[in-house]
Amino acid sequence: MSKTNERLNIENNQLIDIKYIYNLDNFFEYTENFDAKFTRNNKIYYFNLKFICSDGGFQTRILREVYHFIKIQHNFLLNISNKNIYIINILDGVTSYKYNDKIKNIQNKDVYCTIKNNIFIGDLYTFQKNKHIYSL
Repeated sequence: MSKTNERLNIENNQLIDIKYIYNLDNFFEYTENFDAKFTRNNKIYYFNLKFICSDGGFQTRILREVYHFIKIQHNFLLNISNKNIYIINILDGVTSYKYNDKIKNIQNKDVYCTIKNNIFIGDLYTFQKNKHIYSL
């Protein structure tokens, strides 16, 4: 795995490689960058890693941002022709676990039925048990 500066544009669902967005007039239109990326067998894997372990307003706001990031990931995959891109969202910690089912509700929307198998949402333990699904 290698670190990546790739991030999604909220307005047009484009993936761009840009390290510093704060000097852009529209930097609020970009998500955070993915934490890591690697390629294997012509498949590209992006990783979003979060560890949120305590309750509170700040943690809830962070998880809301995570939810929006994951929703944009779904829109990105829906609008590209390359179906060999996979996004792995590892959400660990007590608070992440507490709200995991609410975040995973994104995948229950009919509009995402064709790409939901290209996105993992869950903790590291569950990912380790099911990584074979993503050909890892």
